[in-house]
Formats: sequence, structure tokens, C-alpha cells
Amino acid sequence: MAETTIAEAPAKAAAPEVKPAVNGAATQATPKQEEATEEVKVNGKIVKLTKAQLVAAAQKGLFADQRNKSFDVLKGKTEALINALKTPDGLLEVLRDPALGASPKEVFRKLMASEVIDDELKEEMSKWVYDNVVVQAKKTPEEIERDKKLSDYERLKKAEEERKVKELSVQQQQKVQEIYQAVRAEVTKQILADKTFPQTEGSIRAVVDKLRVMNRQGATITTETVTKALNLVKNDHIMHQQALLDSIEDPEGLIAMIGEARALKISRALVARLQAKAKAKTQEAPKSESGVREKVTDRIDKKLGKTPQGYHILEV
Repeated sequence: MAETTIAEAPAKAAAPEVKPAVNGAATQATPKQEEATEEVKVNGKIVKLTKAQLVAAAQKGLFADQRNKSFDVLKGKTEALINALKTPDGLLEVLRDPALGASPKEVFRKLMASEVIDDELKEEMSKWVYDNVVVQAKKTPEEIERDKKLSDYERLKKAEEERKVKELSVQQQQKVQEIYQAVRAEVTKQILADKTFPQTEGSIRAVVDKLRVMNRQGATITTETVTKALNLVKNDHIMHQQALLDSIEDPEGLIAMIGEARALKISRALVARLQAKAKAKTQEAPKSESGVREKVTDRIDKKLGKTPQGYHILEV
């Protein structure tokens, strides 16, 4: 038996299997196909793929994702370029960009040779050339130096004015904030002192808003004004609550709305009021000739002529 060397082993192992001859010709066996074992959900359906197909799909997905990201970057740059071209300053910045490879001078020359330059623009360009070229050429070096200093002065003066306006705006905002905090503190103080007013943040804001309206109408914000605003807001609250309670027709619903404890308190107050009225009427009863106050029943009996035997029958 011939021995198999190490070098020959792989070759023999890789040799295809030869099937018996069919009709006198030898046939070579086809490789066995890989079975689909991986399940992937695509568009709501389960699809079985082989490992090779799964790897290929993943590669395509990664490539598509990278391409979409590149497209998004390109889209963003395009939108930024379009927005820049909409303004003169942005157009100049684009033309000055070396990466674009455009020359602002060439663009300007093209514009001058086009129909964009009408008579109005020609007049403005002529004035600019005269002021910046002709007039400047006629000036002496001393005049040019003086104009430069004046130009620098105007530029610095403008910058200083802008700084002051900005600083003043910040100071005004701080002052307004300080005033607001002072007004809010006074409103909070008066609300806490008034036990009949809701002790809530909404109440404070309502009074501050009322003060703002009063101030716009010409009222100066003082302690008395705060008190007036608080009373106005309180009346608004009362009217709102009364309208809300009046809309409830069912007595049980009304009790549920205000609470049984409050309803009981109101009932006791009404009973006490009726008792006080009855007592006042009794005290106002007329006195008899002897100076003793007569009872209401005695006064009625006397008026009807009651005797120990009973009432007289009056003839009509």
C-alpha cells in the first residue's frame, strides 16, 4: 500500500467525489447546498436565510447606512449654501471661499456686462466712483490723513454709542426686575396679612397683573394701589365663586361643592340670624297701660274681645 505524504493529503482530501459512470461517462458530484437556518423579520414577515445570505445582507445594509449619512451631510451643506446665497453678505462670503474656486472680481465683471446693471445702478456706481476715486485722487496727503482720523473717530464714536445703548438696556432690565421684585414682595405681604384672601401663587400673580393694568392706565404703584388691586382681585374671585355656585340647582350638589362643614356653618349662621330677628320683634312689642310689655297673643285676644267664656261672635 502506497503511503500518503503530508503534501499530498490536502490534495486528496479536496479531490471531488466521482460517482459511478452513467451511460459510460463519469459524473462529478455537485457541492451540497447550505440550508437556511437563520430567521430574520423583514417587513413583518419571517424570512429564513443562510449564513452567507445574512452576511451579504448585513454588508449591503452597512453600505446603505453609510451612503445615507453621506447624503445627509451633502444635503445639509447644500441647504447652508442656498441660505447663504440669499443675502448679499452671504454671497460675498461664498465667493471669498477659496474652496469654491470662484473670483468675486470675475463675478462682478459678469454682472456689469449683464442686464442686471440698469440705469439706477449705473448712477449709483458713478457716484461711488466719483466719491471714492475721483475725489480721493484730488486730495492732498494731509487731507487724506485728516479724513482717516475722522473716519476712525466716527467708527469709535459709533461703537461707543452702541456700547452705551447695550449697557443702558441691561441696566433698564435690571431696574425693571428690581421693581417687579419689590412690587411682588408688597403684594405677598398684604395677601398674607389678609386672612380672607387665598394664600396661593395664583393670587399673587393675579394681583400683580391687575397692578400692571392699572399702571398702564396711569395709576402709580404705591402701597395704597396694591391694596386697591388686591380688593379688586378679591371681588373678581367672589363674583366668580357666586356664579359657579348659582349654576348648581341641586341642593345636594351645592353641599358637595362647598363641603358639609361649610354648609353646616352657613345653616347655623342662618338660624342665629332668624332667632335674632324674632327676639328683636318681641322686644319691639307695645307696652300695656300698666307699663308691662304685652305678649303678642294677649294683644290679639284683646283686639278680638276675648272673655273668660271665649270670643264674642261679632255680627257683620
